Amino acid sequence: MSEQDSRRRATIRILASIAKADGELDPAEREEIARIFDGDSESVDEALSGDIDIDAELLQIGEDEDYRRRLYRAAYAVAHADGWASTDEVNQLNKICSDDREATLFKQVLGEVRDTVSMANILPVADPVRRRVEITEDTMKYATLSALVGAVPFPVVSDCMVVGFQVKLVMDIGRYWGHQVDRAEAMSLMTSVGVSVGLRLAVNALAKLVPGWGSAFGAATSFASTFAIGEAANAWFKSGKEMSGDELQSVFQNARLAGRAHYDEHKSTIDGKRSMVSDTLNQLGDQLGTGEMSVTRASDLLDAAYDTPPPQG
Repeated sequence: MSEQDSRRRATIRILASIAKADGELDPAEREEIARIFDGDSESVDEALSGDIDIDAELLQIGEDEDYRRRLYRAAYAVAHADGWASTDEVNQLNKICSDDREATLFKQVLGEVRDTVSMANILPVADPVRRRVEITEDTMKYATLSALVGAVPFPVVSDCMVVGFQVKLVMDIGRYWGHQVDRAEAMSLMTSVGVSVGLRLAVNALAKLVPGWGSAFGAATSFASTFAIGEAANAWFKSGKEMSGDELQSVFQNARLAGRAHYDEHKSTIDGKRSMVSDTLNQLGDQLGTGEMSVTRASDLLDAAYDTPPPQG
């Protein structure tokens, strides 16, 4: 096994160790980790087999400070995916990187995921045809916005923006159906279809950390995931919020495939939108990277830039 393969395997095992520090690894967690291997579940099963000794795995990682900091941020997202971390999880995190600055930084970033939404003034729509049109337009808009930030190598905060757009989409769709949906309910629905906020941040961070871990975390996947969340939310509210978790996950998985096809079909339009908002994207990249701008503010600016008509002439 090459040095890079050994480090990759050790990183996966450390991530899994954090994820199941307070219990067994959830099937959704395993699926998200599998994405790093481009869906190769056999490789995941092999990497996660047996007891995991985090100290031994950290020896494989070595003392590369930058790598450890990035690994810490990914592991922190997993540990706090449900809003809190157990004592065992915190103890394992401290073995990776004991610098409090990393905890403070990532706690702030992860916390903003839960507050990356500006309320929209949307009224219920009784006419089913018009409601479907409005929901489709919103879904395509937020899927496109997710693609725009998903293709740009921002720090982890870009993934927070994608999550924020997805939460806002669920809330908007609920309002079209006459439901007042708050952030907690929106994120609960996303969790029901298998979208774990902490794991998304962790896996995306790791995918960008090591070359060759797959290319499934850019614009196309961000678009498809957001598109699928929109379709699942619409089905959920259409059912009167009575669909089972299995039914929701089925809708989400099918819609994600359809979302990828939509991305391929509309790629030229999305690229055109990227050109329109390129100045805003560059500004956000600079100011998010230095901490001069919050995730919420960045999301609002990109949303506004998207809705601004191009200059005439």
